[in-house]
Amino acid sequence: MPPDEDEDYDDEVDEQENEESAGVMEPLLYDPGAPSRAVLLDELPGNPRIDENGQIRLDSPAKTLLALIVPSVVIIGHGCYLLSRFFRQG
Repeated sequence: MPPDEDEDYDDEVDEQENEESAGVMEPLLYDPGAPSRAVLLDELPGNPRIDENGQIRLDSPAKTLLALIVPSVVIIGHGCYLLSRFFRQG
């Protein structure tokens, strides 16, 4: 291909990509203190969404509670261990 045709082809591809992505917007969540720490909303576990008030919502509250079981057990377990060490009779 002559160089002119290569440039024309590249321009056509760029125009097609711009047309395809023109109306696509994805919510991006980031840490204001460190903007380089960012993630797309769609990539988060639990299928979160943003409601009409701008709040992040999950599809099911049951999934949220299920996800909190392991951390709760660990915290309660550590608390029981510390209490048993503190109140040990010796």
